[in-house]
Amino acid sequence: MGSLVVIKLAGEATGGRLSVIDTLIPPDYHVPLHVHREADEAYYVLEGEMTLEVDGAQFVGGPGETLHVPKGAAHRFHSSNVPLRYVIVYAPAGFEGFIRASGVPARARTLPPPPPPDFVPDYAGINRMMAEQFATDALE
Repeated sequence: MGSLVVIKLAGEATGGRLSVIDTLIPPDYHVPLHVHREADEAYYVLEGEMTLEVDGAQFVGGPGETLHVPKGAAHRFHSSNVPLRYVIVYAPAGFEGFIRASGVPARARTLPPPPPPDFVPDYAGINRMMAEQFATDALE
């Protein structure tokens, strides 16, 4: 979906307690409003800047800052006008399964090329998979 994701620590290695994922997303990237019913998230920003909305409150995080989303909180975020790199911790683990199911192996540790202008993601399919397998509800 236009980002580079590296699973640094999968749930299989932690007994399902947590996972750690390194993510690079392009400038002006938006993640729609959604809820993880069973997992807390913590974002540690390495590069760039993210604006995170959690239950209607906005937080801005830059390099060296950590932002938290408690389980059950409606949230969304977007990157600024430069690429954003962050490490995200999910507790308990499981979201890495969505990454594996929805992504393709990277050819290089760089952002993939942007999709063609007429590309339309299968949001209905993505939302269905997330709800069924990863206890995540899309709100937008």
